[in-house]
Amino acid sequence: MVSSDGFVAIGFQHSIANAFVIPAAIFENGASWLDFAHNFLFVYLGNLLGGSIFVAGFYSLGYRRQAREQEELKNQE
Repeated sequence: MVSSDGFVAIGFQHSIANAFVIPAAIFENGASWLDFAHNFLFVYLGNLLGGSIFVAGFYSLGYRRQAREQEELKNQE
């Protein structure tokens, strides 16, 4: 498991990781709260969109296939 510091250090953007790293930078005078709000907004929207497409999409595809296979088994009986 990658810590939030490592997660951001290798270039990934994730709202939870950024919720730790950016305030740490703010307290060290390396960023502002406006930077945090700007970053959080776009990263959150990206996570929301990506999660909707990938997680929900893959579940939909998986269950559609399972339902089709069960229907085929019913028809064979």
